[in-house]
Amino acid sequence: MNERSRDLLKRFSEADGIPGHEDEVRGVMTDALSSVAEPKMDGHGGVTFEKKGKAEHPRVLYAGHMDEIGFIVKSITDEGFIYMIPAGGWLDQALLTQRLAVHGSKGKVLGVVGAKPPHLTPPDKRGEMIKIRDMFLDVGAASKEDAMENLGIAPGDPITPVSSYEELNGGKFLLGKAWDDRVGACLAAETLLDVGDDHPNTLIAAGTTGEEKGLIGAQAAAWSCEPDLAIVLEVGITGGVPGVDTKEATEKCGEGVSIVFVESGAIPSPAFRRFARQVATDEGIKFQDSFYESGGSDGAQISRFKSGVPYLLLAVPCRYVHTHNGLIASSDYEEALKLCVALARKLDGQALESIRARA
Repeated sequence: MNERSRDLLKRFSEADGIPGHEDEVRGVMTDALSSVAEPKMDGHGGVTFEKKGKAEHPRVLYAGHMDEIGFIVKSITDEGFIYMIPAGGWLDQALLTQRLAVHGSKGKVLGVVGAKPPHLTPPDKRGEMIKIRDMFLDVGAASKEDAMENLGIAPGDPITPVSSYEELNGGKFLLGKAWDDRVGACLAAETLLDVGDDHPNTLIAAGTTGEEKGLIGAQAAAWSCEPDLAIVLEVGITGGVPGVDTKEATEKCGEGVSIVFVESGAIPSPAFRRFARQVATDEGIKFQDSFYESGGSDGAQISRFKSGVPYLLLAVPCRYVHTHNGLIASSDYEEALKLCVALARKLDGQALESIRARA
């Protein structure tokens, strides 16, 4: 993997932005594409970047959502402890003793997730899972007044995971937070950077908002750029780890970019999928087939724009999604970027007609 990709992935991963608070991530994406296109922001805080090639149509949207899962401050106890509500789906068992940061009026405040210690839990209850509603964030405040006045924390403030980007096994694997879906936002940006000037279409890279709270920004992105086709870029749910077999997850880290057949809320275009598989085969790009029985993407909303937008769902397999630390294979990201760029160079008017005709 080249240094630009590594640097961008690190910057995207370490940026903070839960649903509705994606400003920092939008800044990373805008900076990355400053030499290619001007940003256009929608009413939800999403951003699009347009790069015109040899023709106005087809207009091809590459979309990755900028938000990550996190929390929102719900209340502060008299003793200065914080109760939170999730912004996105969390595994309860993934949270205890993890570090979180509150983004208050005076800047970031570091805290640790706590709960009643096992020593004070009745023996018959110690084996039960502690629920998020029974956890709290300890920021070291002495009181509610201390938390609010001195630390600048208030109800409604966003809370994000604290986790640094790291490379494992000589860079073969990349460890970090928020791969869901900073991987997609980074792929969209790098596609515009790598494609050159002779693509037979108009390309749009989008960083959408609020995907983890109901695909909030997907429609806004579609209305902002009016695409003829859309490529939604995501992370995939992997097998290849203990306890998961192929009947639950077909994709694995290191086996290439995933081309998704079905997701819970929509069906990616079969014709577009066949086109992508043929391009990948012709270009020698490593890919694998995926089927998502649960979980959805922005494609469900983008596909409903006007008379309908055929969309393709591509994913980079990721272990341990919706936790503090995800793990992706750098080779899978590279294959995904190769396919994104190859498609950008081949999606002309004839390809659009064929895909829309479901040929």
